[in-house]
Amino acid sequence: MIADYRNKKVLIMGLGLQGGGASSAVFFARLGAKVLVTDLKKEADLKPSINKLNKFRNLTFVLGRHCKSDFKRADVIIRNPAVPNDSKFLTIARQHNIPVHTDISWFLSQLPITNYQLPIIIGITGTKGKSTTAALLQYVLTKCNKKSILAGNIKKSPLDFIKIKNTRYLIPNTQYLILELSSWHLESLAEHKLSPHIALITNIMPDHLNRYKNFADYKRAKTFIFKHQTANDVLFLNKHDSVSRQIGQRKNIKSKILWYVEKEVKDLKFAGDFKSCHPDNLQGVLAISQYLSLNKKTVQQAIKTFPGLEGRLEFVDIIDGVKYYNDTCATQPEATIYAIRKLKTQSSKLKANVNIILIAGGEDKNLNYDKLARAIAENVKTLILFKGSASDKIVKALKQFNNGTIEQLNNIYSMQEAVNIAQGEAKPNDIVLLSPAAASFGLFKHEFDRGKQFKICVKKIKNRTTQTIN
Repeated sequence: MIADYRNKKVLIMGLGLQGGGASSAVFFARLGAKVLVTDLKKEADLKPSINKLNKFRNLTFVLGRHCKSDFKRADVIIRNPAVPNDSKFLTIARQHNIPVHTDISWFLSQLPITNYQLPIIIGITGTKGKSTTAALLQYVLTKCNKKSILAGNIKKSPLDFIKIKNTRYLIPNTQYLILELSSWHLESLAEHKLSPHIALITNIMPDHLNRYKNFADYKRAKTFIFKHQTANDVLFLNKHDSVSRQIGQRKNIKSKILWYVEKEVKDLKFAGDFKSCHPDNLQGVLAISQYLSLNKKTVQQAIKTFPGLEGRLEFVDIIDGVKYYNDTCATQPEATIYAIRKLKTQSSKLKANVNIILIAGGEDKNLNYDKLARAIAENVKTLILFKGSASDKIVKALKQFNNGTIEQLNNIYSMQEAVNIAQGEAKPNDIVLLSPAAASFGLFKHEFDRGKQFKICVKKIKNRTTQTIN
């Protein structure tokens, strides 16, 4: 049982649509705080999140703008990770000695003053694969009868797990707290000198360069995961990742470095017809499991039955012999390259000729698309691109590789249009793959909305096909 927040002024900066802002607002409102939610988006754009908060009389909104005065008189500010840490409004708050947190940094800052036995905190970051690695690790722990919480960038706030009683809160008694940490979360952890006991970096590749000055700045943010670790902590690094190998050579890392490499992975099979988890992610989970002395047979059995995550090379359906895959979480080129090559390798085992129809594109994050263009030229039959700045860069990059064999359809404005075109292009044994390699904003609310629309459109095809048969 810890601090009393009744009548404290708590400002939530960035409500958003993926749950984190709403979870923070609900949590502090239930504690009796005077909660102010402020977001640059207007009410109509935030309706799903606002609907979760309307019942609280101690909660108010400032939407469509931020007011400087609000950032001068709060007791604490919880910023949505999507809010830039160097926002001028947060600078004002810090000038007035107001603590600025994300929900995760605030949560971790409270743990040392609880009466419970503290959980082992496992932080997982990386450019790609962190969601799957974190979810798989919790799945393994659960199968090994270990109590754990999974939260963070995986659309779940740790505040959702806190029990509130008489306007006081209780941190639940659990053995492991697994946190999927974006670079934006890590900025806040570094600000408050926090690091997990166990840290794992899946890989570091160019991403979010529309927000960071350059790749070096982005890499620096990722290294915050171990910045405040001690000699009693451990850092797992991927030996297959070139940036991680560079990190491992540093002399100023206080924690113990453990490398994870390929072993005990080849014979493991996932549920369904496609093993969507990257081998490196499996290796990371196996390495942590061994470090925690989990039962080896139980761990392997758990991995075999893990169903995977939505939006990560997710098999959606097979219709008239055509397979549809939702890889909407591939928001940068290397992720889409992996998806294309993985599906092509999978398909090469079949005797029939298999073509890939790729739905991609969107808004650019200041990334390079040359390697993706080569992968498309070598493996894709038809390329369907949403309208956007990333799509323009893909088209330009393809000119140096395309010999005229790839059909390109550009400036697509809706998912329905894209899927209809893909259906028309596909023949039995072909694959329709949504793997954008770009940000979703503009045409979609967020990447999960993009994936959801894809699955809805595929379902419509299925329904039409069924009606025709009947």
